[in-house]
Amino acid sequence: MKAHSIQRSIMKASLLDKLCWNKLMRIKIYFFFCSILFFLSCSNTLMEGSGAVIDRNNTPISNAEVTILCWKDLGLIRDEVNYSKKIYYTDSKGKFSFKFDKGYKLSIGIRAYSYDIEVMEIKSDENIKDFNIVLNNNSKNNTIYYRNRSLIREYKCQEKDCLEIIEEGLDIVEGKNGSDADIWITQGKTISTKPAGGIIPILKEGQKNLITNYLEAPSEGYVQEYKITGKEVGYFIKTNEHTYAKVILSALYEKNFNEGNCLEKGYVTQIIYQPDSTRRLSIPHFIDMEQLLLMIY
Repeated sequence: MKAHSIQRSIMKASLLDKLCWNKLMRIKIYFFFCSILFFLSCSNTLMEGSGAVIDRNNTPISNAEVTILCWKDLGLIRDEVNYSKKIYYTDSKGKFSFKFDKGYKLSIGIRAYSYDIEVMEIKSDENIKDFNIVLNNNSKNNTIYYRNRSLIREYKCQEKDCLEIIEEGLDIVEGKNGSDADIWITQGKTISTKPAGGIIPILKEGQKNLITNYLEAPSEGYVQEYKITGKEVGYFIKTNEHTYAKVILSALYEKNFNEGNCLEKGYVTQIIYQPDSTRRLSIPHFIDMEQLLLMIY
């Protein structure tokens, strides 16, 4: 009987230990999730502020369009995909105010008639109250933007053991591919232009964005042929019509077609083209502001 009683006592003690352990673990889990929720609530900052759009003479610019993307914060990681978008317009004093529920940074694009487009980024720990955005006057912004145009580097068709290599270039003026092109690539190695045209490569320089930087084409230094090194991020182009453009290499692409018998490789490009013979390559006024901000930030 004593042995049986002792065994029962041991079983009760063991059961009590398990209950206490389970309760302790539930408490720990509860506090763990509470700490995560607290961290998430702290890291998702209310983004509320105001600003003013002015020119170089400190004159307010009214009715300027202000596009803001507020990027969401997941706490442990920063969300680079999901964002909220709002568009505001400045009042007679050039002022605007904004409010987003939560986020960790703002991507801002400003557009006003007769002024250059301006873009900027503000993080949640920076000043977002009563900041100024200065625009440059540009009443003759005639630049044209061609988005996602292909610059073919290699085009091969193989049928019945016969390999044909086709060279097709990029018409900068029209923003399309064709045989009557301003630039083309030969055998994947050399980029060329017509006799009256020219090329200057743009090499990677830190974190500079090619859309918002390099806003004027060089006046000299153009060549008719340039050997590709792989370090290029874009090109300044002088067309056969003596107009200027900036070709930005956004990505590489490769595609098969004709039942797999043909292969095309090349670059996805963004083109900023100035049709009036000046070398100014401002951000085009009618560019999609949301897409511009996504490309930059």
